[in-house]
Amino acid sequence: MELRRTVFATVILAVIGSLLWGFWLEPASLRVEEVTLPLAWPYPRPLRVAVVSDLHVGSPYQSVGHLREVVDRINTKLDDGAAMGVGIGVATGTALATNMGSANCSDYTMVGDSINIASRLQGKAATGEILVTAEAYKSISAVFPDAIRVEYLLKGISHPVVAHRLFRGPSAMT
Repeated sequence: MELRRTVFATVILAVIGSLLWGFWLEPASLRVEEVTLPLAWPYPRPLRVAVVSDLHVGSPYQSVGHLREVVDRINTKLDDGAAMGVGIGVATGTALATNMGSANCSDYTMVGDSINIASRLQGKAATGEILVTAEAYKSISAVFPDAIRVEYLLKGISHPVVAHRLFRGPSAMT
């Protein structure tokens, strides 16, 4: 009986710790650092690379606003007129989430038409722009009644895809 209580208490503590880390500590610990690498770079402007990882953007507890905050924080470090921009593509539908690969090399990924369409829309989205498919737009149209309807011919998709623009930032292309 004592072993059962110990295991139960350990599991509860692990779950609570994971929740605290995943929902509060880790998302709030974003750091922006500048590192200079001694590279032989033949151009007059220095090579600068922004590396951002593990933003949990696709998770239900992180918003698009969080991604914009991250991009803004990186852009404040860029004092030479360069700026990083992000466009977002959203599609709804069925997808397969799985580990793919071999026993030696495996990667968690998602595949399916909705994943491909979202990726292609993201590629078309200008800085600060969110493109959502017509199907995804149905459930949020009351919140974004003035969204602009557009159509795209996307690579690998046999038919035109109808999308709606939800946001255009000041630096977005027209």
